[in-house]
Amino acid sequence: MNENKKRIAVIGATGYTAHELIRLLAGHPQVSLVAVTSESEAGKSLAEYYPDLVSAPELVFQHLSQIDPGGLDLVFLCTPHGESQRIAPLFLENSVRVIDLSGDYRLRTGDSYRRWYGQPHSDPEHLNQAVYGLPELYRDVIPRARLVANPGCYPTGALLALLPLSRAGILAGNRIIIDAKSGVSGAGKKPTPRTHFVEVNENISVYNAGHRHRHIGELEQELEAHTGGRHSVVFTPQLVPINRGILETIYVETDRSTEEVLEILQAAYAEEPFVRIWPDGLPDIHSAAGSNMCHIGAHSESALRTLILAVAFDNLIKGASGQAVQNMNLLFGWDETLGLL
Repeated sequence: MNENKKRIAVIGATGYTAHELIRLLAGHPQVSLVAVTSESEAGKSLAEYYPDLVSAPELVFQHLSQIDPGGLDLVFLCTPHGESQRIAPLFLENSVRVIDLSGDYRLRTGDSYRRWYGQPHSDPEHLNQAVYGLPELYRDVIPRARLVANPGCYPTGALLALLPLSRAGILAGNRIIIDAKSGVSGAGKKPTPRTHFVEVNENISVYNAGHRHRHIGELEQELEAHTGGRHSVVFTPQLVPINRGILETIYVETDRSTEEVLEILQAAYAEEPFVRIWPDGLPDIHSAAGSNMCHIGAHSESALRTLILAVAFDNLIKGASGQAVQNMNLLFGWDETLGLL
């Protein structure tokens, strides 16, 4: 092991996002993955559980209680909401930096967390210290963070599409309508009646429609924080019979032309390595699947005062693990694209 490499652990390492994260870390030139945990698979080798990860180190899943924080530089928490807030302090109090891929630290107040997650937050001290980990918005703040809250998948794409337009003052009214379609991996690895093959195959289903999905909390929070105005998000997520990928179709009111909208987006993201603005047409899921890219296209029906934005990205990479590696690169002062291109 190269002693100059940062020592990394993945906590809760058996889900889909953890699989992608371990794959990315195995190919990263500046890190050594030294520990992975799973309460259900403890004692099983990583190679046995993930036979496709031929370049991954020969590790064995351990119980969380077996991990010594003293030898670590950073941990990724791939644990469910409610669990991360219990685990994060164990590492933060030992000067280990944390990137949490759950929703436990994305919202800025305990009241907001209780509203959207239906339970109290047990770690208000660190909740107040967490930095929202959308690099395109918080690139200057993330390097100083001890705790980074990796954004939710749906807010990642929607915020990247909407914020430059809202800042430019071209959105009329405060209502935003988002129609979002996600591959089944976005529902997590634990099977439910809704995600069994016979339920998903040849089917599209709506869930948590309207103003109920917990990602709305961080969407509205970040829109208000960066534009100074309140927006009401009407959100309809749908499960579609593909493994991975998200396509969000967003409807907002404006009288600006397609060309004007694209100029604003292109100016905002001209230097961004992982955001691509389509100069013509609208993106699809295949254009982004397997990459850390977020593709954004726009079409305006200015006579109807309606702008349609299409946003495509991989829910497991830019929507989760790739973005987490992006945040790690920023934390350690490395090139943001390291291990991702």
